[in-house]
Amino acid sequence: MISGPVNTGKRVAKQGWVYKKGGNHFLSKWRLKWFVLFDKPIVELHIYDKRDHAVQATHPKHLINPENTIIEVPNETINLSKGLLRKSEKILPFIIITKNKKYYFAGQTKLDREEWIKVLQNSSASTVVTSKANKVGDDEELYSVYSEDTASSFSGSAYSQSYVSGNEAENGYTSVSVLSIGDTSILTSDELNHLNRPDAHLITAAQRMDDFRKKQESSNSPKSKDFLNPGDKWNEKYQQLISITDNDRDNTFLQKNIKICELVGAFQEASQYYGRKIIDELHSSSNNSDSIDSSPKKYLYGEIFFQFATDYENEDINVINAEVSKTNQELKAINAINKLKSDVCTALFCLVDYKGFRLVACALMPLDENNSLLFDLTSEEHKIDNNAICMINEIGNKLNLKDHQVILDDSQRITINLSGTVEVYYSQPTNKFYFLNLCDVFPVDCDNIDDLDNINVQNRLRPEFIKTHKAQLCSDVFSEFQMNKKEVDGFEADLVEAGSYLKDVIIPQFVSQLDDLQIIPLDSEEFTNTIHENGINVRYLGLIAKLTKLPYIRDFCYSEMVARTCKHIFNDKLRKIVYHFKSIEASKIDEEIQTFIINLFQTVLGNSPKAKNFWKENIEDMVNKKFNSKLDYQAFQNMHKPMLFMSMQYHCGVIFEDTTDYDFKLPNPFSKENFIGFSSKVKTVNANFEVAERLSVEEKEVYDLGIHFSSLGSKLKLSKNNKTAMRFLGLAKYYNSIGKYEEAKIYGNSALNLVHKNHAYYALILECLMETCFMHSEFVDIETTNNNENSENTNNLENGEQNLQDPEQEQTTTTIEHTNKTSRGYAVDENVLDLYNEALDAIRFHLSEDHIYYINIHSKLSELYVKCEDYEHGYEVHNECLEAAYKLLGKNHQLTAKHVSKVGNYLLTLKRTDEAIQKYLEAIQIFEGIGTDVNIEVISIIHHSIADAYFQKDDVDNAIVHSMEARKLKEKCFGQYHPQTVNTYRQLAKLVLANYTNYQGVITPQIKKSIEIAINCYERVFKYLKSRKDFGKQNVALLTLIRTLIGLKFKLFNTRQREILRNVRQSDKVYSQESVRDVILKLVHLTPVIVIDEILQKLEDKDESSINELGIIVQIAESEDITFA
Repeated sequence: MISGPVNTGKRVAKQGWVYKKGGNHFLSKWRLKWFVLFDKPIVELHIYDKRDHAVQATHPKHLINPENTIIEVPNETINLSKGLLRKSEKILPFIIITKNKKYYFAGQTKLDREEWIKVLQNSSASTVVTSKANKVGDDEELYSVYSEDTASSFSGSAYSQSYVSGNEAENGYTSVSVLSIGDTSILTSDELNHLNRPDAHLITAAQRMDDFRKKQESSNSPKSKDFLNPGDKWNEKYQQLISITDNDRDNTFLQKNIKICELVGAFQEASQYYGRKIIDELHSSSNNSDSIDSSPKKYLYGEIFFQFATDYENEDINVINAEVSKTNQELKAINAINKLKSDVCTALFCLVDYKGFRLVACALMPLDENNSLLFDLTSEEHKIDNNAICMINEIGNKLNLKDHQVILDDSQRITINLSGTVEVYYSQPTNKFYFLNLCDVFPVDCDNIDDLDNINVQNRLRPEFIKTHKAQLCSDVFSEFQMNKKEVDGFEADLVEAGSYLKDVIIPQFVSQLDDLQIIPLDSEEFTNTIHENGINVRYLGLIAKLTKLPYIRDFCYSEMVARTCKHIFNDKLRKIVYHFKSIEASKIDEEIQTFIINLFQTVLGNSPKAKNFWKENIEDMVNKKFNSKLDYQAFQNMHKPMLFMSMQYHCGVIFEDTTDYDFKLPNPFSKENFIGFSSKVKTVNANFEVAERLSVEEKEVYDLGIHFSSLGSKLKLSKNNKTAMRFLGLAKYYNSIGKYEEAKIYGNSALNLVHKNHAYYALILECLMETCFMHSEFVDIETTNNNENSENTNNLENGEQNLQDPEQEQTTTTIEHTNKTSRGYAVDENVLDLYNEALDAIRFHLSEDHIYYINIHSKLSELYVKCEDYEHGYEVHNECLEAAYKLLGKNHQLTAKHVSKVGNYLLTLKRTDEAIQKYLEAIQIFEGIGTDVNIEVISIIHHSIADAYFQKDDVDNAIVHSMEARKLKEKCFGQYHPQTVNTYRQLAKLVLANYTNYQGVITPQIKKSIEIAINCYERVFKYLKSRKDFGKQNVALLTLIRTLIGLKFKLFNTRQREILRNVRQSDKVYSQESVRDVILKLVHLTPVIVIDEILQKLEDKDESSINELGIIVQIAESEDITFA
């Protein structure tokens, strides 16, 4: 029987459980609440956390007056996550909108929601409205264009999974865990099933775009003719979004991030589509209906304005390169200003590179040159505004740019922090200030002012470097503005110092990271982004190649330099071909262009005399001038051609068949059939999103994937995309790490379908799947495993062999640990080996065997052999790792030393002790040669390992020497109470007592010293156990350790003390439980050594109570009946 609210004179119209959400915030969760609706004497809706609160007349958590409200009923359901891997519950939302607030509710069923809405409507003058659900358009409407409500449903928990069976999803392939952010799915079950299907054949974004364009052109539907809706108010929506105030408390910034990414993604989608259309039609018509008669050529599609970066048809190559460089600088400046989160507005801006041309796409802004321009020093009539100057100086100061005086024609002096070429506009309707023409904001890169004629003013310092440089730098040095001569001299000196600092400090630091393998380049795009993030321009690739000690880094830089040079040659020749066909009014040029591309790639990459001629005539001078390098033909010949091939595809914007069957030993590695088409590279404004620190690892992975998908646009979401594949790989690795191998398999297989098969990322995914395949076994029983491990740990503790390793710490014991006690179910089977060999093939093709990741793949297989306790095969594979490390890194590299040490671990496990010691000593020699202070942690661990090896040989003296060294080093680098140090304390205590295990004779000074060392070590172990968070679970370990310490302390008693001890042992006195408990507590909260020392002092002071305490301690140490409760 359900009790109702107590009788308060109010009449209950309806009561029951309803879902409520605390606002439409990203992390808000749906929770069941008890609702009570009263309709007399006044209408009130009371909301309680529990039904009992209503029965007890507790004041309601929320009280709503539904009179004259609006009830909004979304035409959609919400998948309410019930936890990981559990099927979601569908709930039906409705929103009550009062004068001051929105309340988000949901019925558990459709009928439940209808009943509540009906009774609310009958009891009050509420108005019910139905809102449309957010739906993705069908294929005719190629891309989703941003709308106001796109992200409105991003609420609920930060991360949820709903479990959807393959039978429940139409054409489902397997059971999948569907990722969602709040109530919005990142991937539907159908999409994930499609990606996970073995026969999934995904095409590239460029192919998908071409397919949709053909579909559009062949369709007579008015709807499909304008499916991208370029008339959207792009700028208005963009400025509204970036002006939203971030509020971490209610997570508005998370919603803001996703909305901005969706808008920018939709904008770049539309820009890319129409940009390709403009360039594709460039050869066929000089009078495009959407073009504007100007130079460079301009086009207008709805609210998007397109312009070629320069007049490609009439300008020479130097002017073209300079103008293209300016567009890059404009975008850098926009992104740098956006990161400041200031009140000024910048353009929604996009660069589209396609078929050798660059188009600039910009959302139309509400600006008029005659009425809105406030600041412009480049026009004949200077525009100056004090408010604009203040904003310029504020932005410039935040960008770490120096204030300087610009002298105008009338001798008027203006002090500004940005370049004088910046224009500031004011939009009166929106009350916003716009900063435009930002291409000269960042200072020129210059380290030698003695040769001014050779300074390239297009070579600018990167914002990442400028932001962190110790001194502010001036934007207008080497500009055409008149400035004070003395002031300019100082600014030039600052630039020279900055340029030198970049070359002499920043770049060498970056190279050190490369050489230390903190950064491992895998492809052109990733490496370029990493260089830029460190504030370095790609024109310094030659310097990076010169400074690095690792051949594979040098080869990577050389390949990147040549690919970028080929891009300029390719683009220039391709543009000339297009304009040639335009001049003769050719209608179809695809076949001729395809022939040109194939011939160019054959010439550069084929093994023929043409390659040398082409190198001498076209590449050599350009690459050496561009990168200040001396790259000769021999170095070019020695390059790994598939790596150069992959880089050239990326930089030239072309797509070849995704296969590893190309033979670059042939004069003509390619055929016409290998050429797939052109890709368009797009650079757009950054969303600058930040992930909330409080999100878990899993939530961050999902959120990152959601941001990535939002920025792609809905129709490109399932295209073949290496970046998407790497985000799926992140999820697969996470699920591997927490033992959810079914999920790891699903996302790993999906990543395989998304990635290009001849790319190094393919090998990374296969490496992850090796572990997934290995661990995903019906024989693996996690619960049994844990029980077995706990059982063994208990036995070890009772034998004084407790493994004190913190579970969060890396496994660092000497021999290779048996990582799973049910390993009979694991095996490195043919499936794992197939994945391993396929991964090696991918690395060999893209990066060659002379790349560090070739070692990593071997290392992964070696780890799997360890897990199944197949140490012989593990040792064989790891020897290959070591040989590769010797070859790639040399004998004096950190990673080489680590692999030498690991081989020592294998040898020790295989009882090949002398060889193990030799490897350990070799590893220490390498590490000490590199620098003891830098490698002190790993050196200390190896000394610990050598001690174990000598102990296996029964060479206790040498074992003690290395254990003491390990203790000294670990105390220095880890501290006394770190699990690593505690392990060595236990080892040393065991070693110093090893020769006296059954000794019953006289305690000599040498034996006494050994016992004191052991006591000192065990006492620190004791303190460590007490400090652990799981102190309450350490009863057995503490009792064992207390008994050990008491026994050792008894051995140090003098003659008189031993006589007292003998008498106490012979006594049959019974002690009260309270007395025993007090002594135990004392032993635990102090230490056994301190307590016994106090007792001995009391004996010296003739304190009779000390005899009783000693008797209790004897019972604790020697009676099996004493336990810790």
